[in-house]
Amino acid sequence: MSLPISRVRLLICLLLLVGSAVADTIRLKNGTFLAVDRVSEKGDVYEYMMGGAKYSIAKKFVERIETGGGPSISIGSAVSTTQVIADPGSGTATLSTGAGAPIDTGKRGKLPVTAAGAEVAPTAEENALMDKIITAGHVDPQALSAIEKKGPKNYSAMAYFLAARFEMEHNEFETARSYMEEAVDLNPQSASLIGYYVVALSQTGRSAEALAQAERATQIAPTDAWTHVLLGVLDYNADRNNDAIRAWKRASELQPDSPLIKQLLAKAEREQKVEGNFSQRESQHFTLHFEGAQTSLLLPTDILQALEGDYREISNQLNFVPTENIAVVLYTNKTFFDVTQAPSWAGGLNDGKLRIPIQGLRGVDERLQAVLRHELTHSFLHQMTRGRCPTWMNEGLAMTMEGRSLSPIGPQLAELFNRKKEAPIKYLEGPFNGFSTPQAMVAYAESLAAVDYLRSRYGMSDVQRMLQRIGDGEGTEAALRATTQDTYEQFQEDLRKYLMKTYGRGTD
Repeated sequence: MSLPISRVRLLICLLLLVGSAVADTIRLKNGTFLAVDRVSEKGDVYEYMMGGAKYSIAKKFVERIETGGGPSISIGSAVSTTQVIADPGSGTATLSTGAGAPIDTGKRGKLPVTAAGAEVAPTAEENALMDKIITAGHVDPQALSAIEKKGPKNYSAMAYFLAARFEMEHNEFETARSYMEEAVDLNPQSASLIGYYVVALSQTGRSAEALAQAERATQIAPTDAWTHVLLGVLDYNADRNNDAIRAWKRASELQPDSPLIKQLLAKAEREQKVEGNFSQRESQHFTLHFEGAQTSLLLPTDILQALEGDYREISNQLNFVPTENIAVVLYTNKTFFDVTQAPSWAGGLNDGKLRIPIQGLRGVDERLQAVLRHELTHSFLHQMTRGRCPTWMNEGLAMTMEGRSLSPIGPQLAELFNRKKEAPIKYLEGPFNGFSTPQAMVAYAESLAAVDYLRSRYGMSDVQRMLQRIGDGEGTEAALRATTQDTYEQFQEDLRKYLMKTYGRGTD
């Protein structure tokens, strides 16, 4: 998503004006905070005032209240989240562990297919198998081979499955994929094993193979709801909405009480209602959907040409070429917000498809070009990091690629950091979707500053290495430390010094 730089600058100025005012701070148990005008207790909630409006938050989410002198911005709440994790329930495709394959519906990137930890305690047989195949914290391939030679096949398949799940839990997805392939070869009629194979294929960028295997799983287990959920996710990510709706309707029939299935189905149906009669054009790397009656005749062609140029430029900057084509959908402004349910400050959205409001545009002007570059960068980063890019880096790089400069807001941001009124960068790893407009604006400004500092201090090659580490499964702070030797705390201080030296009054 993107924000106009003038609004960011205005907001930071306003924050600086109120920054010295006495404020109360609500410290939340998840490590974030809310800076408010004042707080009062009422039963099992805290009531607080912000900007003349009254809000409340349950006490169970609050660690403590700090009175006076609090930070002048807040960075989100544990109460609202854009991530929804599936509850496997009784309809989950299972092996003997009962572990399912939940899916989250995060706003950034395609619907991820992720493996679950075990929701049910492992059996004695599984524990015994794990003792045989895990040595010194690693899977022992020789032990797996010995088990396979002795048989039976189902027992060997379970051993390979457990090895694959162990590797998934340690973010070794390519190794996990090879183990899951062995498991499925040994027990080809197990829809549960195929479901995990779908996960491993998806995590390693083999979307076409994953889709074929998901279809196979529904044929083997036609009454298992979660095989149809998996198939729907793969169909949706492949820009096959009709097929996704069909799969999720079947899943809903089989498991009508699942909130996740209802949410997925509602999302796809909402899009289909609007986009069912859209026209379509294609280029080398893009499929463009648009409403013919609302779109200038030349605009789709111009947009595809602009996107192809941006594709080459971003690929060169990130030293990465996506393996999948990218879907783009053009909307009127009202339809964009109806379909995406994006926050009011969004200038575009990327949920695996680039969704762009274009009402009134006759050509690719400077604003539209910036939005296209911004959202296209998210598609690159999603594939490059396998959906693991932290939001501050994701948004900071997207703004950088669109050509946005830190200069217009640098002085105000430097002052915000100098007064220690900024949001800690480590708390900006998660989505910004639930932020208010003021929170989002400051989060975007800090994200741009963080990436600007990384590129200035270490160069784009180190940024690429950090992204690769994150894609390989390292945590963001671990990847930051391996690349820059900085902890988050030191990075925050280095960023403050950089802003003060570059944009502050005098040097730090």
